[in-house]
Amino acid sequence: MKHFLSLSIFLLLLAGCQLAVAQQLADQVDERFSGVQAIQVKGVFCDVSVNAGTSDEVHLTGEIRVTRSIEDYAIKTLREGNLLKVWVEHPTMMRGIAKGLLSFDAPEDVMLTIENVSGDVEVLNIGSDDMSLASVSGDIRVSGAGSGCRLKSVSGEIEASLISGQLKANSVSGDVRVSDVKGGFTGNSTSGNISAKMVEGVVSLGSTSGDFVLESLMSGASAKTTSGSIRVNILKGDLQCETVSGSVTLMDVTGSLKISSTSGDQTGTGIMLTGDSHFRSVSGDVEMDVLNEIESLSFRLKSNSGRLMAGNSSADDKLEISGGEIFVNGSSTSGNQIFK
Repeated sequence: MKHFLSLSIFLLLLAGCQLAVAQQLADQVDERFSGVQAIQVKGVFCDVSVNAGTSDEVHLTGEIRVTRSIEDYAIKTLREGNLLKVWVEHPTMMRGIAKGLLSFDAPEDVMLTIENVSGDVEVLNIGSDDMSLASVSGDIRVSGAGSGCRLKSVSGEIEASLISGQLKANSVSGDVRVSDVKGGFTGNSTSGNISAKMVEGVVSLGSTSGDFVLESLMSGASAKTTSGSIRVNILKGDLQCETVSGSVTLMDVTGSLKISSTSGDQTGTGIMLTGDSHFRSVSGDVEMDVLNEIESLSFRLKSNSGRLMAGNSSADDKLEISGGEIFVNGSSTSGNQIFK
């Protein structure tokens, strides 16, 4: 028992020593700058946050803490006219663990360029029309930004909301989530899901491996993924969806459609077609519940193996119906096509 107690005390002391080492302060800063119109940040192993302040000054606070030698670590600033540059200096060969924080209170119209390595980036209520945020290993979160917002993450998630204009987001490995965008949204991901909600402008998405979830889009969308499903709920405007391996699910869509899938079903409910539409499937069923009167549509459907149906009309290989001015074109190698 005494041996166990002694060992416990030793481990507690060791943990305390390690904690003390981890708390070594290498550098800190607390400065104010006036007349700044643009901020450029290059951070390393630190979180960066920018918030709208209550004055026309930029207030910078920050610190760096390391577990080993504190030499050669520093937070640097440089003024070039109305541009404020902030960066973190560190030794070429880093030992131990370093962690820092750079926090800005800035005017809401300040222009921002942030490049961060191994740390998160958060920007709140900065409404300028020039914002570029990039992170190599860390998340990016933006809320209340202006037009011309550009976000890029190599390994981390991207979240953006309340954007007053155009938005671009690119992620190599990580999910992208956007909402409440007044302009258009362009999003790309190599490996990660993309969700977009309440976007007033045109949406354009691309992904090598990832699902798309789209909701309340007011000006149409284009979505292409190699491996992933596409789900759309409430959309007005033209819609183009393409997936090699995955399903396409549509709900409450008004517009002309161009849907293509290699392996996966295409299903839709509450579909109002406003222009010629195309459905292509190599292996999978196509089933659309349209709000149009079937008699107001014309159909050109063909399938190598599958049942074809438009309203009360059906066929096996080919089905053509002359009705209204809007043409519905369907092609499938193996799968049914049903429009009702």
